[in-house]
Amino acid sequence: MKVGSTDLYATAINMVLPECIYLIEEYLQAFDPEATIDKYLDQLGPDVQGFLGTQKGRADSRPVPGYVYVKTVREARRRMIAGFEAALAGLDVLLTPATIMPAAPIGEDVKTTLEGREVPTFSTFTRTVNPLNVFGCPAITVPAGYSRTGLPIGLQIAARSWEERKLLAIAHAFEQATQVRKAPTL
Repeated sequence: MKVGSTDLYATAINMVLPECIYLIEEYLQAFDPEATIDKYLDQLGPDVQGFLGTQKGRADSRPVPGYVYVKTVREARRRMIAGFEAALAGLDVLLTPATIMPAAPIGEDVKTTLEGREVPTFSTFTRTVNPLNVFGCPAITVPAGYSRTGLPIGLQIAARSWEERKLLAIAHAFEQATQVRKAPTL
């Protein structure tokens, strides 16, 4: 996702990765006071291992430098929020695909194929949601249909900050009007 010349995903990652490491370790420490990403990295799925392992837990980890994180928080985030607000001018919500393709087949945990090219699974599937995390705006994903092979397709609905009531009302109305949700076969 690009706004002007800014690659929102790449910029958002400079904020999301360090915060993700901190928050996951804090969560794990509720169960294991000695928990770190380093200790549990090998127990995570290959796609998440690759993502978090770029920051911590492997010999080749290269964490986002502190100055890059701070610059992203103080400068780039402000620009991204302004761009998001401008994109919503005159609109109630912003609609995007939840992911840019249906779920990857089992076994394509690290790389998947998109339009004939091999791409990283994790960043491909989080490309449309990560920037919204940085904006701090409310967003929700609702069922929007199914692929030719029966995999679910989601619609992401995002609203301005503090407009959760409007967001939930629109999401509910969409679900009631489309009746797309169906219980999985177990």
